[in-house]
Formats: sequence, C-alpha cells, structure tokens
Amino acid sequence: TILRRLRFRTTLSSYQANWQIDHSSSVCLLGSCFATSIGEKFAKAKIKTLSNPWGTIYHPTPLLSLVKSAINNDPPNKNGYVKSNGRILHYGTHSDIHAHTQLEFVERFTSVNVHFIAHIRQSQCLFITLGTAWHFYHTDLDLVVSNCHKQPNNQFERRISSTNALEADIGEIVNLLQKINPSLQIILTVSPVRHERDGLIANNRSKAHLIAACHEICESWDSVHYFPAYELLIDDLRDYRYYDDDLVHPSSQAVHYIWQYLVKHHTLPTTQDLISSAERISKDLSHRTIQPESEQHRTFLLKLIDKMNKLQENGLDYEEEISMIKLRLGNLST
Repeated sequence: TILRRLRFRTTLSSYQANWQIDHSSSVCLLGSCFATSIGEKFAKAKIKTLSNPWGTIYHPTPLLSLVKSAINNDPPNKNGYVKSNGRILHYGTHSDIHAHTQLEFVERFTSVNVHFIAHIRQSQCLFITLGTAWHFYHTDLDLVVSNCHKQPNNQFERRISSTNALEADIGEIVNLLQKINPSLQIILTVSPVRHERDGLIANNRSKAHLIAACHEICESWDSVHYFPAYELLIDDLRDYRYYDDDLVHPSSQAVHYIWQYLVKHHTLPTTQDLISSAERISKDLSHRTIQPESEQHRTFLLKLIDKMNKLQENGLDYEEEISMIKLRLGNLST
C-alpha cells in the first residue's frame, strides 16, 4: 500500500521580497503593540529605530491626525485634554504621552513630533502595523480618539471603518510622508493580536477590512508593500502554544519567528550575520553575574568590549554600551 503523506503545518510560499534593510538603514514603526515588539527586535539588532513615538495607536484615523500634526507643527487639539489620576492625557495619543500640566504636555508632544519628522527624513523604511478597524468616536468632541483613557463609555460611540475609509486614511499617510521623504519604503502589516474584547466575530470582520485595505493600497503604490505578520501567526504557526497566557498576544517565540522571517526575506546574508552577532551581544549585556568583582567577570566584560569594537567597524553603534562597561570596569578597580 502507498502511505498518504501527512502534513503537520502550512507555510507561506511565493512571498516576493522587494525591499531590503541593512545597518545603513533607519526604520520607523508606528501602530499597534505588535509594532513595539518588532521595534525592540530592530533595536537589539542595532538598526537605527524609532518605535511608536506617540505610544500604541491601533487605528489609522488617529494615526493620520498625529502625522498631520507633526508635519504642520500643530499643537494638540485644545478640546482633547483629559485629567486622570493627577496626569494630563490627550485623546489624540496613548497614555505613554502624559504630563503634569497642559503646557508641559504641549512641550513633550512638540518634542515627539520634531523627533519623528527628523527620523522620517532619513529613514529607508516605515512599518505601519494596523490593529483594528473598530474605533471610538467621542460624540461631544466630534473626534476619533486614539485612546479612551478609561473615561465613561457614554461619551463614545463604537464604530467600524469601511475598507474604503481605511484605504483613504492609509493612503493619505503614505502621500504625506513621501512628500517629506520620496524614497521612503512603507511596509503595511496587520497585527496578529486578537482584539478579544470586540468578540471573535467582530475581530475577524475588523481584520478582514484591514487586510483588504492594505492590499488595495499596495496595488496603487509601488513604494508600499505588505508584510504577512498576520498570516505567519494565524496560518503558519496556527497553534495556541504560540500565544501568551491571555491567548490574545503572540508569545515571545512567535514574535521571534516572525522577526526571523523578516530578516530572512529582507536582509542580505552579510546583514544577517551582523544581526546574529548583535543579538548575542544584547544577550550578553543583559547577563547578571553573582560575582561582579571576580576576575572571570572582568575578563567577560573586556571580551565583550572587543566584540563590540569589531562590530563598530561594520557600522553598528556601541559607543554608549562601551562607555557603560568601561565605567563598570573602573568601579571594579576602585
């Protein structure tokens, strides 16, 4: 008899990579918490990275408002301030942006905007990770908010954006940023994080709108590309063991798998070797010894400096880390 060949997983095939990243690149990541997770991977790989300067933003409408404010150097909407637990927040940003006074908030908001524009001007790639097509509309302020900041539910209406509305917002973001940096490559991803509070049916409806909008944009712009983060978790890994305990967020193992896929398809072998070396150094830097004053630990630190110096010859920046270790070595000598 002929045994039927068993399949235990499906894999993504025929994925066309038409953009590349190396250590001369600068990248920016905007959007959901998944953008932050991948941004941390870029930072550990020692690629110049700016990740979610305004905090986590799940929907493209408030993200568009933030991009416009940065380009036009506009202050926050004067009607959008929220006071919560002694902090000043704003409906336009995540709670990561907060202050003690409105004036202090404006100063911090302006600083973030200036930093974002400066980074975009010299970036090769921008990742926009979309989390949900659902949004919250503040009925009194006539405003789609980035975050409700735990304010009373009766102030908001929960709505879902159509594919056309999402496409219009994303397209305007692309158009605005490419006027600043015409060579910018923009990579759209849909976050694999389940928005369980919406309900699984509503979550799937939301993701479908996002995916459709992304592909419409990619077909209209040569400089806009789709990266299959969503499909890698949902269709390739496809198992709850690749989720955190909440069964909503991808596990660290899943994030690393998606990161490895990105590196494999969007970097050259020489860059891949440098990334592997940088990741090993990141692990070494997080090492905590129980005998910090031992000769063995001193030797470990000296060898680590030597490794970082060699990587600096290939364009990786370790000045801050080397200075920190030299300070530790100096303290050991006193």
